[in-house]
Amino acid sequence: MSDRYSSVVITGSGKCGSSLVAHSFFHAGFPMGPEEELVIHRGAKGNIGGYWEHAAILSMNEDILSFNGASWDNAPQLPLALSPELRSRMGLLAGGVA
Repeated sequence: MSDRYSSVVITGSGKCGSSLVAHSFFHAGFPMGPEEELVIHRGAKGNIGGYWEHAAILSMNEDILSFNGASWDNAPQLPLALSPELRSRMGLLAGGVA
């Protein structure tokens, strides 16, 4: 048995099935963090099964988009810029989610 930990990052554009995959991982027992740290929105318009996003990662994504003058429905110019504070938060999230 290894002491190494692995992470799985589920990404995708809208309506691609990433919520279904995340929901399946959660119910299979994959450690995604406590349910109260997930943004689920069961029964939400456009996705009645829920979104199954980790709240801290969703917040980080929104902050990165905002820093770049964008939002979920307004694509940013590439490449994305990251402030030192955003880079630090990304590092903390990578080590602490789930």
